[in-house]
Amino acid sequence: MNFARMMVAVTAAALVAVPGTAEAAACAWKPVPLPMPAGAVQADATAADGVGGHVGTAEFAGSEQHVVRWSGSTITDYGRVPGTFPNGLTAREVNRGGVIVGNASQLYSSVAFRSAGTALARLPLPAGTTSSRANAINDRGDAVGWAVLPDRTRKAVLWPADRPETAVELGGLPTGFVEAVDIDEDGTILVRHSNDQYNSTSYKWRDGVATALRAPAGVKSAEATGIAAGRVSGTFVYQDDSRRAGLWDAAGAPQVLPQGNRAESVNRGGLVVGVIDAGAVPILWRSTTVESVVRTSEPLYLGKVGDDGTIPGHYTRQPNNRHSPVVLRCS
Repeated sequence: MNFARMMVAVTAAALVAVPGTAEAAACAWKPVPLPMPAGAVQADATAADGVGGHVGTAEFAGSEQHVVRWSGSTITDYGRVPGTFPNGLTAREVNRGGVIVGNASQLYSSVAFRSAGTALARLPLPAGTTSSRANAINDRGDAVGWAVLPDRTRKAVLWPADRPETAVELGGLPTGFVEAVDIDEDGTILVRHSNDQYNSTSYKWRDGVATALRAPAGVKSAEATGIAAGRVSGTFVYQDDSRRAGLWDAAGAPQVLPQGNRAESVNRGGLVVGVIDAGAVPILWRSTTVESVVRTSEPLYLGKVGDDGTIPGHYTRQPNNRHSPVVLRCS
C-alpha cells in the first residue's frame, strides 16, 4: 500500500499514547480508533479538516484504493481519480470546506487531484510538464504542489480557487528541483528548493516575491515541511549529517527544537508534530516546548496536524501489517 512519505513513525511501550516522563502534558494524548470503511481491508488517515473531520485512503479487495473522509459517524467514499491506477493514491490535505487534494498514479507519472463534491478531478498541468502532485490546500481553496518537466526537474505550482482550471507556475525562485509544500491562510506559499547535492533552501513566497528562510549556523540543508499562521516547521541538517527538528517563528527566526530529529507539521495554535529518530518515536511541541513524547505498543504513523488539535494517523497491526486508522487526541 502506497502511503504519504511525510508521516511520523513510532514503536514503543504501551497501547495508549502517554506523555513522556520528563515532558508531562496538561492532558493525555490518546489514539482514538476511526471506523474502518465498509468493505475495506485496511485504511489510514492522513490529514484533518480542522473542524473534527479527517481524510485518508482505504484499501479494498484487489488492492484497490479509494479516498475516504471521516466526519462524525459518517464515512464518505470519494472513489478514485478516473483513468488512474487502482492503487498509489494519497489524500494529502483537506480544508474546512471539505475540499481534498492529493495525487494518484498512472504509468510513469503522478496526477494531482482536487475533490469536486464527492468525486476526484484532475488538476491541470502547466504547459510542458508531464506529472504533478498537489500537497496542500487552504480554506479559501487555493491548492499548491509541483509539476515535473521532461528532464525530471520540478516547478512549484499554484492552482487558484478562483481559477480552478489554471495552473500558475511560481516565479522568482531558483530553477531545478522546486516544490510548493504548503500554503498558509493568507496565501503565503511554503517552497523548498533542493540543489544537486540534495541540500535544501526553503522560502516563503507571496505575490511573486520569494523570501529565503534563514538557517542556524552550521546547517547545510533547511527542509521546511509545513506553515500555519506564519510559523514554519522543518528539519535542519548539519554538516555532519545530523538532523534536528526546527521551527521558524512568524518573523522568520529559526529555532532548534529540543529532543526531536524532524518536525513534520504545525498548526495555527503552534502545536508541532515531529519524531525522535532513536526508536522512531513521535514527539509533540507546543511552540518550542516539548509537550509530549508519544509511546505505543504497535507502530503508529502520524499525518498532518489539524487546526482543531487532532492528529490523524494509523497503526500497523500484526501479524499481517494491516493499517488501522486512528486520530491522536489530547483529553
